[in-house]
Amino acid sequence: MKIFTVRAPAATLLTGASALVMAAGLAFTASEARAQDAAAAPAPQHNAGPALDPDSDIVVTARRQVESLQTVPVAVQAIGGATLAKYAVNDISSISQLVPSMVVGRQASGSSASIFLRGVGSSPLSSGFDQSVSLNLDGLAMSRGKELLTSQYDLARVEVLKGPQALFFGKNSTGGVITLTSADPTDVFEMGAKMGYEFQAREMYGEAYISGPITDKLKGRFAFRGSTSEGPYYNTAQSNSLGGFFRPVFSDRRGASTTKAGRVTLKYDDPDFVNVTLKASLTQVDDDSASAIYERKCAAGGTTPRPTNGIAEPYTNCVIDGHNGFAAMPQQIANVFPYARDGRPYTDYDAYTVVLTLEKDIGPVTLTSVTGQYGFRQEDLQSASGSTAGIYFTQRNKQRQFSQEFRAVTNFDGPFNITAGAYYADQSYRFNTAAMVGATIPRDPVTGRYDSFYRENGINGKTYSAFAELRWKLVDTLELAGGARYSREEKDSFVRNTYASPYVPTMPANAGFTDRYRENNVSPQATLTWTPTSDFMLYGAYKEGFKAGGYNTSLTILTSSKAGDGRFGSEKARGFEAGVRTQSFDRQLRFNVTAYSYGYYGLQVQVFDAQTIASRVANAGELRTKGVETELNFRPTGSPFELHASVAYNDAKFHDYIGSCYTGQTIAEGCNLTAGPTGAFNNQSYDGRTAPKAPKWAGRIGASYDAPIASGWRLGLNGDVSFSSRYNYTDTLRPDGYQSAFQRIDAGIRVFTDDNRWEVALIGRNLTNKYVVTSANDMPAQGASGTGTTSGVRSDMNAMVDRPRSIFLQTSFKF
Repeated sequence: MKIFTVRAPAATLLTGASALVMAAGLAFTASEARAQDAAAAPAPQHNAGPALDPDSDIVVTARRQVESLQTVPVAVQAIGGATLAKYAVNDISSISQLVPSMVVGRQASGSSASIFLRGVGSSPLSSGFDQSVSLNLDGLAMSRGKELLTSQYDLARVEVLKGPQALFFGKNSTGGVITLTSADPTDVFEMGAKMGYEFQAREMYGEAYISGPITDKLKGRFAFRGSTSEGPYYNTAQSNSLGGFFRPVFSDRRGASTTKAGRVTLKYDDPDFVNVTLKASLTQVDDDSASAIYERKCAAGGTTPRPTNGIAEPYTNCVIDGHNGFAAMPQQIANVFPYARDGRPYTDYDAYTVVLTLEKDIGPVTLTSVTGQYGFRQEDLQSASGSTAGIYFTQRNKQRQFSQEFRAVTNFDGPFNITAGAYYADQSYRFNTAAMVGATIPRDPVTGRYDSFYRENGINGKTYSAFAELRWKLVDTLELAGGARYSREEKDSFVRNTYASPYVPTMPANAGFTDRYRENNVSPQATLTWTPTSDFMLYGAYKEGFKAGGYNTSLTILTSSKAGDGRFGSEKARGFEAGVRTQSFDRQLRFNVTAYSYGYYGLQVQVFDAQTIASRVANAGELRTKGVETELNFRPTGSPFELHASVAYNDAKFHDYIGSCYTGQTIAEGCNLTAGPTGAFNNQSYDGRTAPKAPKWAGRIGASYDAPIASGWRLGLNGDVSFSSRYNYTDTLRPDGYQSAFQRIDAGIRVFTDDNRWEVALIGRNLTNKYVVTSANDMPAQGASGTGTTSGVRSDMNAMVDRPRSIFLQTSFKF
């Protein structure tokens, strides 16, 4: 197992942060979205809002202070730890299935992630993009996308904040923030474990934790998760020598993985001095690569896969049904191919996080310092061509990030209160790749290599920002809040080919570019909240968001390339939202509605051109999103039944956007703009068209039942139906790239003791066995041609799919 070492400067900064926050506390002498289950009492934290009812309130900290979900003027969906356990949720992809209008999937190249919310997200093709929908773990902001690989376990709660988030979560996020909060140490000794088996993937998994006081002021918690899976998808390939090389097949399954993860939490509470929380985690994931879960989507509804490099693919079909051919790289190629190891496709991902939080109450002021260190290393070998032809690429990624935030929150008795702070981040990112693309490449007679090129990329970036929000209680029932975040982004990037095959003259060796990006931004927001009673709240808000530009780290360097080809500008958002939060029938019924209208300007987009084997990046003109989201929960007092529903309507359309054609798109199909030097057109109009991964309707409706069945024992039942209207999953809106409308059913049955110490559960997810596509890319080297002419040939697509039907049998205990 690879071990990460936190370098001495980072450790010094962690220590320095402690001293600095204490010094700030003396000078001033004159919390991340967390959602708790209604039955769980909130942790004692600084609270500027009304008193919370632990029996009925769902607690969030979307504004960095403890508040009830029903009183916070933010578009947020909160999911408690018990709900996550009930549905066997253990990663971001499965979390997304609980959130309507959220589409999350893995990808093989670039950022390895496709995360979209309300139709807003970032292309997975480039790791140079920050994610429009970012993640925040225990106060640590992360936006590279690789975090999708990380297991999520021992979580206290998850919140999904929707729309632009400028003020409270470190770096700006234009599309939203997924905040994950791990469980804190308990006041009394407690330990527990969970063991289970998932039948479709033949997956065994286990979790364990131990928690409790160490001294009268120090508490600790250690949690661990491990799993091993053969994979939920079927491999229909056979070992073969088609194309002149022997390609072995090692398994009749696809999607195999092994995961190990652990987290240590130490919490020191001393109100007379300072409250300190330290959380450190390690994660290791080894699997058979993201490309192992590709499904072949044949062009234009075809029923026969197109040949790749002129070689037929006999081991797959054109049906997205969990069956596809997948073989290893030939050994003689792997021996001289960077990072290829033994030729079996793989992903090897290791990550660490360290978060140090210090909090000090000085009268009505709470001072907080959050110091974070985050890093990962990923290597992989991906196959983009199924089981016969040789289209391979390898990647090595390495990230190191340090961040520091200082924050002050006041709780004066008067009408005015303020939240203010500053944020700094310093990151270094390296992304190297080798690829074998296009026609079959002969062996380089000098080096003996088969790869077409080897490219090195890097980004060194710094973020400086300051933020403040003033809250003014106009009257007891009416509050006006206004604030802004100032951001300065600095990025220095490079990309260079250090090797190019002599048989690919369009890709020069020892060629590259550097780029320097600097930008300042101020993103304001204002919110008016009316709370006439404790059971009714109405708010309206204006918000802006900002995501910095940069350089395309997946730029394919050709002889025709020039400086600036990979540069993209910033992405900005602005618009309005309004919401109503209600409780009625003695708080048995909760009903919430949020309406929004946002414009996204310069949306960062990227497409892959399978004809030229090039990755193109651009800023879309404008994306307008508007919609309505509703949530309902009904829990009659004394009844064993609970009903819940959430439905989202979202209209996301491009305007004033001229962008790339899809490969093989003809003039008659709309590729009729911006003629190139050959006379062929390069672009199409996206004006008025629905953005990718933006279903117009999505929702989830369900019920649960919990009642005693014998002395000391209870029975729990739950069932949910989630649904989505159709959406396009391609960046270029290919007409044959639609996921049709679908419904999925989740259900569970569990038997457990009254004190929740023992439980046996049978959990089913996606019982309708729907193979839902989350993203797709054109396949290279299939003779795709004619883009922007009167006759064109499309390529097949590699489609990423969600997990099929999953049946979990698990048992757990704690004492």
